[in-house]
Amino acid sequence: MNLELYQYLQQEFAKYAGELNVREETTQKRIEAYDPEILEGGLALRLNQYLTDYNRYREKSGWTPLKLRYYQILALYYTELYFQARLQKNKHLADFSQNMLAYWMATGSGKTIVMHLNILQYLTYIPSSFETLEVIVTSPNASLIAQHKQELEPFFAYLNEYYNNRLKITVATTAALLEKNKKNPGYFELPETSRHQRLLLVDEAHIGLSSQDEGVFWNLRKQLNRHQSFTFEYSATYHNLDKKLVAAYEKSIVYDYNYSLFYLDGYGKDFWFKEVGSDVGAEKEDAFGKNLDENLSVLTDKLYAFANFSGYTPDAPTLLDTGRRFPHKPLIAFMGNTVNSGSDESKESSDIGSIVNYLATLSLEKRKKFAPVFNGEYTGKLVLTRNKDVPDEILLSYGDGRYFGLVNVGERDKFFLGFRDDDAVVTREGSLLPRACQFAYIDESASPVNVLLGSRKFAEGWNCFRVSVIGLVNLGSAKGNKIIQIFGRGVRLQGIEGDGKRTHHPKRVEDYYALTQFQLLEKLETLVVLSLKKSYLKTFTDEVHKQIKYPLSFTVPVIPRIVSFGSAPARSFADMVQKLPVFKLSQTEINQKQVVFCPDHRIKYRFWENQIPYNQTIEPGNWKFALDYRSDRTREGANVANELKQYAGWFGQEEFTRQLQEFETQTQFRLYREDKEGNVGTFTLADVFASEVIIEVLYDEPLEIADIARIRRLQERASGDLWARLKNKINYLINSQRYIFNEPLRQASATEPGDFAAEYVVRNIYESEPDLEAEKHKWTKRLEKLVVPHIPHHLYTPLLLADESEEGWKISPTGLNAGERKLVEDLEEYLQNWPRETGLEFYLLRNVETLKSLGFYMPKAQHVFYPDFVFWIIDPATNTYYFNFLDPKGVRGLQDNQLFDINEKGDNRSILETIEEQFKAQTPYRNIHVNSFILLRDSSDLRQDEYQEAVDRNIFRLNWSEKDEKGQRTTKTEWYKEEDSPKSYLDLLFGKLGLR
Repeated sequence: MNLELYQYLQQEFAKYAGELNVREETTQKRIEAYDPEILEGGLALRLNQYLTDYNRYREKSGWTPLKLRYYQILALYYTELYFQARLQKNKHLADFSQNMLAYWMATGSGKTIVMHLNILQYLTYIPSSFETLEVIVTSPNASLIAQHKQELEPFFAYLNEYYNNRLKITVATTAALLEKNKKNPGYFELPETSRHQRLLLVDEAHIGLSSQDEGVFWNLRKQLNRHQSFTFEYSATYHNLDKKLVAAYEKSIVYDYNYSLFYLDGYGKDFWFKEVGSDVGAEKEDAFGKNLDENLSVLTDKLYAFANFSGYTPDAPTLLDTGRRFPHKPLIAFMGNTVNSGSDESKESSDIGSIVNYLATLSLEKRKKFAPVFNGEYTGKLVLTRNKDVPDEILLSYGDGRYFGLVNVGERDKFFLGFRDDDAVVTREGSLLPRACQFAYIDESASPVNVLLGSRKFAEGWNCFRVSVIGLVNLGSAKGNKIIQIFGRGVRLQGIEGDGKRTHHPKRVEDYYALTQFQLLEKLETLVVLSLKKSYLKTFTDEVHKQIKYPLSFTVPVIPRIVSFGSAPARSFADMVQKLPVFKLSQTEINQKQVVFCPDHRIKYRFWENQIPYNQTIEPGNWKFALDYRSDRTREGANVANELKQYAGWFGQEEFTRQLQEFETQTQFRLYREDKEGNVGTFTLADVFASEVIIEVLYDEPLEIADIARIRRLQERASGDLWARLKNKINYLINSQRYIFNEPLRQASATEPGDFAAEYVVRNIYESEPDLEAEKHKWTKRLEKLVVPHIPHHLYTPLLLADESEEGWKISPTGLNAGERKLVEDLEEYLQNWPRETGLEFYLLRNVETLKSLGFYMPKAQHVFYPDFVFWIIDPATNTYYFNFLDPKGVRGLQDNQLFDINEKGDNRSILETIEEQFKAQTPYRNIHVNSFILLRDSSDLRQDEYQEAVDRNIFRLNWSEKDEKGQRTTKTEWYKEEDSPKSYLDLLFGKLGLR
């Protein structure tokens, strides 16, 4: 499928976040911290508010507060982008569905949490004057409906305390809704008025969208989603859609986090499928028994690993006594589609009955071998206990030992009675049995059950971290989504860190049996899938392979070096870096900040560092900004700042104060207002617009007095943006005075951050294991293509290229793009022709943003700028050091690009001059010059009439040289001309430094 809506929203995301790779773990952590450089401040604050509101409910209900994973945040953020564009009547949305959004999210990824937050999200986008909001939650899966009722009914009771019982909730299976609609065709009619709203939530939305059921299911959804209504759908897969529906979902899927992405990010258990030699069944008892022996053997191995795993540290994840335990005891689930009577000796005799017979006739020697499976109690006959208090459940034990197994069958009594005349089995009736023995409580630590034998109930609508082995019993005709549901029961993982991730990610367990006795965590974090028949496994793996891809990774060490230039003596890296001047970003933790808005439009702020208070003031005019909420920024729009100020009283101060308190809690900022008498009081919404900090709020059209909903939302968004920018501005003012000077460059290690990486990790993904194995043999030649050759002036080796081909290799830290490679190679060629008699020395360092070490704070953009390269030029004869930032960039025009302001030096002291003064004060024995150069890539939009302005600001084009990025010859008529003489970008650069 071509996910058109998702791709459009990805482009909208990139407009603000830039070319960030969300597959990078550092980027993911920044998203989870709601980094305003990635997520627009007001929207990020709103997302955090949804979670805060939801966690307030959870805490009140006695549940643990949640923290969202990065992909859940992005799913909600993309939804916000959609609703914002819809609110602003963005013309591009006309191409997409206007009343349905679908989420393609892997099993185990937390779709239910997204659903609950979607409810809060939707409540902010309907008219506040609504009289009723009817919420219908449905799924074709009956067991899921029970779960949703349990979770959502108390949640809505809580919400109705705030919404005066205006929210009505119905939780029912899709079949029940169809039946209700059949009996009363007008039952779901919704009045055509904004006072009555409907929200439809469909879980496991893919079920019932096959060609057979598409008509009734799809038509019901369309009938429910009319007039003032909206639909959210959630599914782990949209692979098996009927062709008629593909186009609709292409325009409705708002976020794609399919299982392959989930797995590649390291979430969930690893998996390993054990091949079976031949088709066997109960009729071939020896082979059947051997297969079951293998199932119990793997579980026994996992239970030993669980018992012996006594702790974990990242440096030595083995048997360290740290008191940390693996959180969930392994469990085997025998799954299939049918369960028949265990006494039936005909061809219809079920495989579940055969497994019970296997357990009944298991030798004492084998029982002892598999003792952990039976909780160490394995003497006596196999006992089947019918639990009278729970329908469909039969417990298994040996003799008078503890229960170790549970059978769940639809025809429980018939199955149970079939074993009454079996001499190898004892049947018992049980009542008031321990709660821990029931299937409903199997995920609790007290549960003695290690073996599940069942069918459909275990395959769907069940969320448990314990399943560690799956034994495929009887798939029958099950394919497609059913198999993915079975697979999904086993890959759920809480993880040793509680973050849902495998500790051994990104490495794969390629052979479970090859794991050593010390690789306990790998054993516990790997799902093993076994099968009683080869045909079952092939059916299973064929379908799973449609959903997953296989990762391959290689590690390339980074080697520090100093290469002598000309006749200069060779020096070690450790000695030479002591002589390279450098400044770094401070890592000092700044404690709580207090901010006071004064009546004369000054802003005073106070902060504490190492418990010492500091007081500062921002003078009027030194910080003002405009907010632009136009859906189309090519149109003039209207400045609605005065209207927002005039209507400030319409936004309830109680709600505003609550949001402000959440911001203060999250950021450690405290906001106040000061009156003319110097009294400090509570900060209000009116203060946001009275402070003259926000001088312009651009919107598509003027606001009408009756447009209350839009006014409130704009006020809310402007407040969030003010707080986010205020935080960034004050952080800049604090941090820009705390650079670290003359600390030598350090290479990062496994435990300590540094200034350049210790290694690259090069990754790719493949459709099949044979493709992966074939690529392993090509790695040496592949690496040769990725290495940038012959760059002796660089401070470490190798430099790797970003793979911009269609082969999909990803490099961390990111490899050089075409513009960066051109700069490095042009500079090296230029320096090889440099006159040796000048005695100058040159050193280049590729800077890695993710290390957050080398960069500087931007006063206007209010974030850190991490240039791609640091370039030192040293003149030993005069003790002069040129410290230069070089950054190849692809940008559009020169207007409103705050990045370019950093290069200016002149009457108004620039950020570079400020840093240069600090540098010289810290290093008086060196003559230091700090400069920055922006080098525009071929794709940048720069007209010839802008050349002079660009050059004045140290902005040059990379194609002002003999060749462009693609290696094509350029003409000097396209170069910058200085006194009618064409100049290359490197001639201009060295000329600006006074070295040409």
